[in-house]
Amino acid sequence: HYCDQVIEGMQTGAFSYVAHPDCILFLGDSAHPVRAMCPLYDTVLAFTANRIWSLSFGKDGITATLASGGIGCASAFGAIPYKTGVIAVMGGDVYRISASVARPEQLSFERISGGMEGKITSDFSDSVHLFWNIADGEIWMRDPENTAGDVLVWNAESDEWYRFDNITASFFFRIHQGFGFAQNNGMFLFDRTYSTDEGMPIAAFYKSAYFDFGVPES
Repeated sequence: HYCDQVIEGMQTGAFSYVAHPDCILFLGDSAHPVRAMCPLYDTVLAFTANRIWSLSFGKDGITATLASGGIGCASAFGAIPYKTGVIAVMGGDVYRISASVARPEQLSFERISGGMEGKITSDFSDSVHLFWNIADGEIWMRDPENTAGDVLVWNAESDEWYRFDNITASFFFRIHQGFGFAQNNGMFLFDRTYSTDEGMPIAAFYKSAYFDFGVPES
């Protein structure tokens, strides 16, 4: 009967999507839905605000293993792939999550936000956006709802934290060998492929949005 429904839906368009209950994997609940998902080797980590599941894929379907209870990631953009692991904001801290290739379901958590106590609030954790600035080996963290434009940056090589303000970025993006962030009235680009006429590297430049200055008087 299920196959007949699917065929009828495909032929008539009466069903935009039909899925058998056995094909659906339920995680979380209405109070704690899945907020973020991130690949880790051949598995996928699924985060709710208070749990982490490790999803493995095989011939018999998807297997969900509870990897951590009591802590999770509340933001849809609060967990991102980083090298062979995952960087995630969980509660008031930032963790580097790793695993072995042989046992990817067994996670290791390294807290990298030492010295940042009180800087990562619950409001920040709930809406944080992470971005991996590959060129500089940095993780940029911003809260889109923060009107002061506060941005936290973790440098992986030096294991140091920086804080910038007045960066009201709508989103970050990669470009060439650098990155940039967009604002309502333009965007800043950081790209080491550009240089001055004297060959000096340009660290950053600003590209404004289009402005209509009208027609000049003759």
